[in-house]
Amino acid sequence: MEKLYQNKDFLYEQYINQKKSTIEIAEFCNCSDVSIQNWLRKFEIEIRNNSEAQLIKNSNAKYKIRDFLYEQYIIQQKSTIEIAKECNVKSNETIINWLKRFEIPIRNNNEACNTERSRKRNSEAHKGKIPWNKGKAGIYSSETLKLMRESHKKENLSSETLKLMSDARKGKKNTPETKKKQSEAMKRKYENGCIHPMKDKHHTPESKQLISRANKGRPKSEEWKKKMRGDRNPFYGKGYLRLRDKNPNWNPNRAERYAPYGENFYNELLRSQKWNL
Repeated sequence: MEKLYQNKDFLYEQYINQKKSTIEIAEFCNCSDVSIQNWLRKFEIEIRNNSEAQLIKNSNAKYKIRDFLYEQYIIQQKSTIEIAKECNVKSNETIINWLKRFEIPIRNNNEACNTERSRKRNSEAHKGKIPWNKGKAGIYSSETLKLMRESHKKENLSSETLKLMSDARKGKKNTPETKKKQSEAMKRKYENGCIHPMKDKHHTPESKQLISRANKGRPKSEEWKKKMRGDRNPFYGKGYLRLRDKNPNWNPNRAERYAPYGENFYNELLRSQKWNL
């Protein structure tokens, strides 16, 4: 049976067109590079000299180009190991040396573990796995729990971390299962004697003004509108009754039903076009 490297077309494609070395072809065919050279001579395929082989090797060394390294390491956040594998380099130390030569800042271990690419890779690797501490209670001491709570407080997090957390949640909605879990967890929390942080407290006028500004101009989804329409709205039918007694312009003798802002508020245009009074 004819072996792969004993085929002229195969050798020509690998050695001339793809510009692979005799060593690379030998590794692929599981034979020695001497055998490859012998068959190249037998088929009268011209063998490259050392200088020609070095030129081809340098042209394939993309890691020696600064723009390529910057794109892969900084923009795409690939690791040096990934870049080395892509460039067919045996050791990632070669990539590190070229990063230093081009003065491209190298990430430390903490930074390398917290890139978006590495977090996504770790997330994919852990999907479907059961956490080692799931369903276990009493595995952390009170001191450890206190330290964990302190480390997760907002005042202990940097502005960059808070921004990343905010950006990660934008546009995302909790699934019905997650909402149900959160609801059950809050119920258990308050059943066990926990007091709501806003109990017997009220927002200051400044806080109310900030909340009002934040909500102004915010588009309401169709789902929200449908949910709050008609008698499903807790303020349905209560607004004008609640406001009229506090309004100095309120006219109790007014025959029309809708007059929450008083007799002097309405003009003829508003009455005819908007309220149809």
